[in-house]
Amino acid sequence: MKTKVFILCFAILACIVLLLNNASSVVYDVCEAMSDEEVSYDEFQVLIESIYNGECNEAMNVKTTFSMSKDDFSQLAYTYDIVDSEGNPLVFYRTGTPSAIGAGAILVYGNDGDFPVKLGDRLHIWTSGTPKDIIIELSIEGCDPYDDECDAICSYEDDYVCDPECYKDGERNDIQCDIDCVDQNNNHIVDEGDLDGICDPDCYNNDLDPKRAYDPDCIDFSNDKTNSDGICDPDSQGIRDGLCDPDCAPANHLCDFDCNGTSHPGNPHSYNDTDCYLCDGICNGFCSYDCAYLDHDPDCPEGFTGWFELAECCGNNNCGMSENCQSCPRDCPEDNISVDPPVEKNCSIFNEGPGDNFFCCPDANNSAMYGCANLTLNKQENESCTCQPECADGLVCNGPKGDTHCCSEGYKWDGTECKETLCSSSVSSCYDHWHWDNHGAKSRINIPIYTCDFFEVCHPVVKPIAQEIVSCCNDKCTGDCHSLCNKALHDSGLDVTDTEQTRKKCYGIYAIYGMGPAARWTRGYLLHTEEPASIMFSGQVWMCTGYAIMLTTLLRSVGYEKDEAYGICGPGHMFNIVKLPGDTNFHIVDTVGNCPSTYKQGNIPSMCVVGYSYCSYNNDCSPGMINDEGGRSTPPRSQVYGC
Repeated sequence: MKTKVFILCFAILACIVLLLNNASSVVYDVCEAMSDEEVSYDEFQVLIESIYNGECNEAMNVKTTFSMSKDDFSQLAYTYDIVDSEGNPLVFYRTGTPSAIGAGAILVYGNDGDFPVKLGDRLHIWTSGTPKDIIIELSIEGCDPYDDECDAICSYEDDYVCDPECYKDGERNDIQCDIDCVDQNNNHIVDEGDLDGICDPDCYNNDLDPKRAYDPDCIDFSNDKTNSDGICDPDSQGIRDGLCDPDCAPANHLCDFDCNGTSHPGNPHSYNDTDCYLCDGICNGFCSYDCAYLDHDPDCPEGFTGWFELAECCGNNNCGMSENCQSCPRDCPEDNISVDPPVEKNCSIFNEGPGDNFFCCPDANNSAMYGCANLTLNKQENESCTCQPECADGLVCNGPKGDTHCCSEGYKWDGTECKETLCSSSVSSCYDHWHWDNHGAKSRINIPIYTCDFFEVCHPVVKPIAQEIVSCCNDKCTGDCHSLCNKALHDSGLDVTDTEQTRKKCYGIYAIYGMGPAARWTRGYLLHTEEPASIMFSGQVWMCTGYAIMLTTLLRSVGYEKDEAYGICGPGHMFNIVKLPGDTNFHIVDTVGNCPSTYKQGNIPSMCVVGYSYCSYNNDCSPGMINDEGGRSTPPRSQVYGC
């Protein structure tokens, strides 16, 4: 047994000795080790010596991490005794196609000027001729931060080296920004420690820069907004760098966390970027970091999950699978004609010949992409139609679903003929039962009332206003219309798509703006007891209950159903709650005192009654919501935009 163990140990020892002997015979190959690698100046010297001594049999490719002047090459030649008979260095600088001269020299085919080899150069090195010349050829140019020229390649190198000639105060040289120049504190990020008093315009708002570098000295953060440059730097999105760009604080759907409303060295004027710290609740292709599930922002109904993790909703400039030109005219069709200035998004982009009449009409049998259809135009009264553009001027396409016809304005197809709708006797049970007829439902708004006494739908004073609303929308703001008529056209989508739905929506928004900022039929605020709508329209000034009664009366007079427009009461205030065509929820509307915000798509108004919480509405009115037909209890907050 001992003999077997001894033999085994001897065999293992013999193997170890053999391996050590073989290892000692392996020679480190300098040429192989450095081929296609980055080399330092010391390694480059060793490589030249190895090539000159014939230890490298194949051509070499290396990348430099240094620059060499002509004096450096002369010193290199002296070091390795590459000199002529008189002791002069055998270094020659050539141009053109590399070739040997047979002088045992170093031939440099590199950069012009005092630095033939620069930082980041790719060099091709080999020997040729008799005696052997070392040929150094520049294959890809690098950068030299020490000469008096701007080497653009320096901006693309990941070398933490700045060429100061490319980084000039107020001068543009149209090359990629070199973040190594901006990064004065060498921590490899842009922050407030990089303020050096130099603003290089190439390093600001440079969308072509893959490193997304920007120069903080170009941000006019220390001055008043009126002196700023109007650019919210793109690198502000979700980045905390200690610098608040004042141009990011207005609503622009970027987020600069350093504009947090508090004063600090990078935000001396306490600017507040509400895109970061306020959930807007609007479909606009942006979700604030501050959005939570209960905020019901249509861009992120589950709350913020990431800057680009957005839900599909109308108004985000993207035509989703469930959207078309009618359901979302703001986004569809998204294809557009490339003209300057750009035209509105509409179905005319599909017109290719004189016989084409493409309009938005998803219900048409031949509707195609985005709901656009080629229609027959100029249909006359009582003729069958599918969409509004088919009817001749002055006619409206309406009627029961699946049985629509062209009728005169103010008339609607009832299945057999066109009958009057604008202020017809069937519009409200209050028709011809106006003040003080004690007609309608018993309710309470501060005082006990009969609804028909106050909500005077189609009263002779109200009817001409209703006719103005309908005519201004249908005639695209021609004639005597209020100052915000075009905004009502745009906000309703009627300026892009003419349908019964967009017309009705325009009627509602025109009335809202007319009672609000346009101050068309009433102006200012006056503390006064309630009066019938006709009296208040004649008097032109009233308090919140008056504004709510008048707007409800107008909306009902232009065709809003009894379950679509109400006055609603909250603690110490009365306003309106309206369901516009296409809406799934109610909008809170407040026109009191001709409020400038009045109505906000997808959200509650602001600036009407300072500090008032609209979502705290309650049953101060009896019942909670009131119009000419009586009322109903208030809806749950989930059925009201912004609540």
